[in-house]
Amino acid sequence: CLITLIPIIWRVAATLKTPDEMFAPEYPLFSPHPTAQNYVDLFAKVPFVRYFVNSVFITCSTVRVQLFF
Repeated sequence: CLITLIPIIWRVAATLKTPDEMFAPEYPLFSPHPTAQNYVDLFAKVPFVRYFVNSVFITCSTVRVQLFF
């Protein structure tokens, strides 16, 4: 079951890399200098919270409709 976690670990590790490290010819799994700047940019430049709230609303609405109809 560890093999099912590899894509998740890979994506999380990729979010902690700089863009230069992401597109480098050699692609180590873990960055030697992890950074959270990608997350800072996500919340500063993109209305991520709004997108998340919209997704939760749509999901809850769909579940309600499926349960009652």
